[in-house]
Amino acid sequence: MSEKLGGQNEQFGPAYFEVLKRDSHELHDRLQEEHALILRLMSPKKGDRILDIGCGKGRLEQLLTALEPSVDMVSSDVTDEARKYIRGSFVRCSMTSMPFEDDSFDKIFCLHVIAHFEDGISGIGEAFRILKPGGSLMILTPNKLYVWFSYLAARFKGRRFKYDNTARWLYSSRSLKKLLGTVPWASVQYSYFQESPRTLPFEWMRAKLIAVARK
Repeated sequence: MSEKLGGQNEQFGPAYFEVLKRDSHELHDRLQEEHALILRLMSPKKGDRILDIGCGKGRLEQLLTALEPSVDMVSSDVTDEARKYIRGSFVRCSMTSMPFEDDSFDKIFCLHVIAHFEDGISGIGEAFRILKPGGSLMILTPNKLYVWFSYLAARFKGRRFKYDNTARWLYSSRSLKKLLGTVPWASVQYSYFQESPRTLPFEWMRAKLIAVARK
């Protein structure tokens, strides 16, 4: 585990967080849309214990604690760099091995995370283990079909394709359903988020995949 985290700590160090800072300014409107989506699908309730996996610069902590100050918010990331931005509880860990007791959290958020590591099955198993019965996990991740099409379209037009190259393990709707099917959720709801390419305006080509799974 220490070797794994050490490698990830180098990959997601100060330079990576500087990119996050720059992108947060450029993508302000999209982040606002994402915040609205989060509050619509899994709004915090009084007394909830909530885990933000891959917390980055802590924008989810800021959003949820501002809305409901009574929540017990825990933020986690594979790098200590994230700790600088967190006001509350922070735990350095990988999603594949989290140091929490079984049935610990009412809500878990996994936003833009599962594309950053290979062992998705272990990550989902850990999230299931630490969720309380009746608790919910929200996943938001890039749609592999959208990313591939956008890359090919950019190459065809001779344009630069801007993409986070640390997000190497991409999912389609089908493969995300297969991943979540490795544990016995009580229910799972799937949907899409953000735009699809103008030349392929189909629901299944939209930029992000969403899943909300209830234990």
